[in-house]
Amino acid sequence: MRQRKWGLRFALIALLVLLFAGCSAREKRDGARETAVFTASDEAAALCVDAPPREKLRRVASAGMTTLYLDEATCSVSVYDASSKTLWRALPEESKTSFPAALRLHVLADQTDFILNAQTDSVAEGRAKITELEGGVQVTYGFEKHLPSGKLLQFAVPVSYCLEEGLLRVQVDLDLLRGEDCDRRAAATSLELLPYFGAAQTAEAGDSLFLPDGCGAVFDLASPALRKETIELPVYEPDGASVAAFGMKRGEGAFAALVEEGEANAVIRAEFNTEAGDLARVGAAFTLTPTETGKNGRVWTAKRETGGKISVSYRFLSGSSANISGMAAACRELLIRGGVLDFAAADPDETANEVHLHLLGSASFSQPGKGSLAFDHTLTNFARAQDLLTFLRGKGITNPAVFYFGMFSGGLVPRDDLNLSLRMRGAVSAKDFASFAANSDIPVYPMATLRARSGKAGGAQTLAGDPIRFSLDYTGSRISAAGSGKALAAKKTKKADDMLLREARKLPFSGFGFADAGTLLYADASGAVYADRAACKAGIVSALEAFSASKKLAVCGGNVYALKYASAVLDLPNTAKTIGEDCKAVPFLQMLLHGAVSYSGKPLNLCEDSAAALLKAAEYGEVPALALYAADYGSDEAPDTLNDLQNAALLQTLASQMIKTFADLAFQRITLHEEVQSGVFCTHFGTNARVYVNYNETDAVQSGVTIPARSFLRVN
Repeated sequence: MRQRKWGLRFALIALLVLLFAGCSAREKRDGARETAVFTASDEAAALCVDAPPREKLRRVASAGMTTLYLDEATCSVSVYDASSKTLWRALPEESKTSFPAALRLHVLADQTDFILNAQTDSVAEGRAKITELEGGVQVTYGFEKHLPSGKLLQFAVPVSYCLEEGLLRVQVDLDLLRGEDCDRRAAATSLELLPYFGAAQTAEAGDSLFLPDGCGAVFDLASPALRKETIELPVYEPDGASVAAFGMKRGEGAFAALVEEGEANAVIRAEFNTEAGDLARVGAAFTLTPTETGKNGRVWTAKRETGGKISVSYRFLSGSSANISGMAAACRELLIRGGVLDFAAADPDETANEVHLHLLGSASFSQPGKGSLAFDHTLTNFARAQDLLTFLRGKGITNPAVFYFGMFSGGLVPRDDLNLSLRMRGAVSAKDFASFAANSDIPVYPMATLRARSGKAGGAQTLAGDPIRFSLDYTGSRISAAGSGKALAAKKTKKADDMLLREARKLPFSGFGFADAGTLLYADASGAVYADRAACKAGIVSALEAFSASKKLAVCGGNVYALKYASAVLDLPNTAKTIGEDCKAVPFLQMLLHGAVSYSGKPLNLCEDSAAALLKAAEYGEVPALALYAADYGSDEAPDTLNDLQNAALLQTLASQMIKTFADLAFQRITLHEEVQSGVFCTHFGTNARVYVNYNETDAVQSGVTIPARSFLRVN
């Protein structure tokens, strides 16, 4: 009997264990994020396709050759460009995709990402409201959904569509987004704005799509090799986009789009041939509430949703302007009008830089063959730096710009007595070297870092001085040098910025540089000071503005918010990650910047093929860059590619070719870039000059001009 009782007890215990295990497993599954789309009726689905012809649309406004129309049945807009005779629709004429939309709102509730479609979940349910505006119309897409849990999703997205001087400006006021009765635990996480604008069922020869991938990438929509994939480029992130721009060419027309407000929270998103015969499309999505996923799969949101406005402007192009050069010109115009770029600040009377010299002063690394411990090494002290500039002058390079990495002692540490003491000691002091550079009209930029992200640390931003950068692997020299600056919490950055500005002004050099200001922008969902990326960007811009008022400023990377304040940009991308048979890289960033700021790409002597890199510099209008130091860690079998003497021949090539070709073009805009024949490119500068670049192994003849193999040639 006793055995039977113990048997029953063990059975009950086992059953309880199984039950608890089942509950635990279910809880874990329920805790993971899921995606759900509300089921649409047949009538609602009909609102997504079968768009009416232009004659049946209501004319809203006109400006020049551009007319804005409204389809009252779908509450979507279309723009007719009379110059190219192209009708650009917010919704495609037909589609195999389930439920295309004028916008989509993503809402997180009950650990599920609900996707609200403007057509099926707002217009079809009679919750869309149309309001007349001067020069346009506002459509407020109202959403109201009850979830099984009893929560109420209630949001209203007011979108204004206005024509201004032939420009379509689409704007959303995020402060009006949440309904009064909406459950506070439901968070609007992202908004896709006009994701199908310009999308068409078929593509003709010449149709293409532009993405801001690296320097810029153009996809051939008619290519048989068009890939099936989705590409997402977060703006202002290291692997994302430097500028929030995109575009499309279709037939005789094209459009260029630029996110002018809210770009710090934007993602440029494109889909190519996601289903056989389906649409290729591009648009912008915006993060409204940052989220983080925990180890158990649960999703956490920031304490507050992003406010303010988002705004996207579309410029319509035709004829000879319906190409990547026209798109770059349109975006450049918008950036200038928005005060983001400042061509007026460029001084044509100022001598152009002939080379961007990355001068490595000191770094901490383990020397090859001498153990794994890292030690501080002096690579180029001030005396050797002065000798190097004299050496450059002897090679015919008299106007370099010097970007001095590893100049500071211990980095820029966050102390009340912040001290930018100079690291190198020797016969020549920092003041002596600065005096020599000033007398030679050579700008010198000590390089530091402004902000970085240091591990988790509650999402804290950091301010630190970095002897080199965060991590730079100079493969040719077989050393890997990383910085050693200390971190500073976000709430203290304003005080640190003030100290840094005060101390930087004391340095005896004409410039100052930040290795991260043009490449990094982070925020997270922890509710820290910079949970809003736009606020993070504003803080960095404020610091850059203050610095540029007192000294020339250099930045690394091409994030557009930093460029207005920069006199020089290093490491500007000149490639794209998504290159393939259907895609090619284009110098979109370079066409935006040439004539406004001096820029360079990766140092030539760090490239696998320095000769090809020199051709790319000529094609993209770059100032050639070199990374040098006075040390030598090489051998007869494997020379050190960063040693100054090892680069004497390359320096001679720069002096004899690049300087003669580009001496008077530094302050001219790039007006056109085209591939004139396979492997031969032509870049137009200003009104007259053209530079041909031939990447082929044989000579090429173009317009009666012979371009030697693997060379470049200027024609006026």
